[in-house]
Amino acid sequence: MWICIPTKTNEGYGARVVSYLAHAQYLMLYNTDLHYLRMIKNKTRHHTYGKKKPREIIRDCHVQAVISSGLGKKELNTLEHMGIKFYQTNDKNVEEVLEHLDKSLLQETM
Repeated sequence: MWICIPTKTNEGYGARVVSYLAHAQYLMLYNTDLHYLRMIKNKTRHHTYGKKKPREIIRDCHVQAVISSGLGKKELNTLEHMGIKFYQTNDKNVEEVLEHLDKSLLQETM
């Protein structure tokens, strides 16, 4: 399963988690089956026209869940409409998120 963790930095497992997809500088995509982490730079942070929006990247990468410290109502509705699960976390970085995911300590919010 592919999950997306929006982050402020591109420090891999140490990258700091942010709440809104639109505010994320990077989207960390993690494959839970292969234990593979992939980073995609969010080029639409400042309303760049002609670039893919985070939800389009998530759709194209077949992401099945988003994990962050919170999302706006519009983002939550969009994910729900796309059939993507959302898990809220208070974890500070990607490594902590994945550790709690592996131990089944995250609960679905939607």
